[in-house]
Amino acid sequence: MKAKHSYVGKKQKKERNLGKPIVISILILLAVVGMFVGSKVFIVRNSEEFSLDKISFYYFYVEKSNLQDNDAFLSKNNKIIIVNGRNRTVELIDIPNTTYIYSKNLEVGTSNPRDFSILFAELIGLKPDFVYFLPQREEFFKKTGVNSMDDFIVNYGRRGLKFTDYFVLGSQVSSMRPESNITESSLAKLYYGLGTYSLRGHDIPMLTKAPLKITVGNRVYLRSYIDEDRLEDIVKELEK
Repeated sequence: MKAKHSYVGKKQKKERNLGKPIVISILILLAVVGMFVGSKVFIVRNSEEFSLDKISFYYFYVEKSNLQDNDAFLSKNNKIIIVNGRNRTVELIDIPNTTYIYSKNLEVGTSNPRDFSILFAELIGLKPDFVYFLPQREEFFKKTGVNSMDDFIVNYGRRGLKFTDYFVLGSQVSSMRPESNITESSLAKLYYGLGTYSLRGHDIPMLTKAPLKITVGNRVYLRSYIDEDRLEDIVKELEK
């Protein structure tokens, strides 16, 4: 009687031989993913715009073109956020849409966001290293999981910059283009600052409690004039 041959050993050997390339492929894939993730974080964190030694000025402005109702536009505030890593503070300043700066002949609601950002920084004696202007856009708020600027500050004030943020920064930045000059690194720094540093709110001194109604021909303007003589108080607060 002929002996029966067993193929179990050959089968197991074949499975082991197939298993090695699969394991190696998985390890290579993980290494590639790890390098991608590491480079993404490295590029953002090592950018000069993320540098915590620099002062970054963020101006979140209301887009009138997105609001059909003029009353809705006037009821919303612009927001200035200043991240100062040197003092470990984040300064928060509300700017009503009726704000008017007499010395600069500048009306906030109709001014160019870039011009306003630069001129207001000069007005309060601040020399930021970077100045950014960002529209308060619904698409951006959706991508960050909030409904308004106040929600944005509260949310990121609690959570700060998370690891997962590095992979959605690009999409969030794109949602504000081309009306914004924000970058991934500068947005990451904003998240980091809100979650790490002390938040301090400041009120802009106004000459009147309510906006003045000014009629010129057939046009009516609502203006809240800044009390520029009292802006020195904010300058002192920012220096603390």
